[in-house]
Amino acid sequence: MISRNDPCWCGSNQKYKKCHYPALPPSDLKNNYFKQYGILVKNDEQIEGIRQAGHLASNILMQLVKTAKAGVTTQHLDDLSTELHKKAGATPAALNYGHPPFPKGICTSINEVICHGIPGPYVLKEGDIVNIDVT
Repeated sequence: MISRNDPCWCGSNQKYKKCHYPALPPSDLKNNYFKQYGILVKNDEQIEGIRQAGHLASNILMQLVKTAKAGVTTQHLDDLSTELHKKAGATPAALNYGHPPFPKGICTSINEVICHGIPGPYVLKEGDIVNIDVT
C-alpha cells in the first residue's frame, strides 16, 4: 500500500499526502508503475517467494562462512553452495548470468579483488580477507 510520504501515484512528483490523499490509486497502478518507471509491483505471493529466497541465501551463506577456513579452496565453497541450492530446489542467481555468462554459482573475492571473484583452485590462507556473494 502507498504511504503518505511516498511520491504520489499520479506522477506529480509531490508526496501522496499533499496530492491525492486520501483517494486510493487507480486499479491499474501496476501497469502505470511499469510503464512510467519500469517497476514491477509484486503481489503477496511473490513477496513471500522473495522473502523465502532471502532466507535461503542467508542460510547458505552461513554454512559457507563456517566452511571458509585456511586450506579450503574457493571451488570447494562453490561446490558446497551448488549442493545446498540443489537440495533446496533452487538455482544460484549468479550462475550463467550476463554476457559472457558467469561460470559459477557464487562470487568469492579474495583480498584485493574488489568484487565478482570467480571460485577456482585458490586455497584460502590464514589471514585472507574473503567476501562471498550468495544469491
